[in-house]
Amino acid sequence: MLSYVAAYVCGEKGGLVLEDPHQFGVSLNGATGLDIDMEKKMVDEKLNELREEGATEHDIELAMKDLGTKRFVPILLLPL
Repeated sequence: MLSYVAAYVCGEKGGLVLEDPHQFGVSLNGATGLDIDMEKKMVDEKLNELREEGATEHDIELAMKDLGTKRFVPILLLPL
């Protein structure tokens, strides 16, 4: 099993960092990067491709895990 954990600790702020609501689609420093609609479209396209090829559920599960792992690494490199 492969597990990833990501957390935002305090970024560029110093001192006591209070917890406050975070708006969906807005980064903590205003930088853009992750497009959830594009990510969902990519997953749907891959899933449809695998099903058209007649992949087994096990093969689909492995391929989707692989896709998630490949997509996760670039997300780590986005500016905070």
